[in-house]
Amino acid sequence: MRPGLIVQGPAISTTIQNSVEMVLSAIESSHTAVTYDQVQQNVSRYQLLEKKATKEGYRDNRTGQKVNC
Repeated sequence: MRPGLIVQGPAISTTIQNSVEMVLSAIESSHTAVTYDQVQQNVSRYQLLEKKATKEGYRDNRTGQKVNC
């Protein structure tokens, strides 16, 4: 190599970053369950999205996840 020559490095860091982003997206998109009491104790944290009979779906404003109770 000549001094001062700029070469492209391996693309492995991009591959790792993309894999981590995919895993995080999968974790965030999963639904979690909370109790009705937990929702009532922290009303500002949860936004009601849907209500069907005895089941309710909320968005956790802190994590962005959908939660069911």
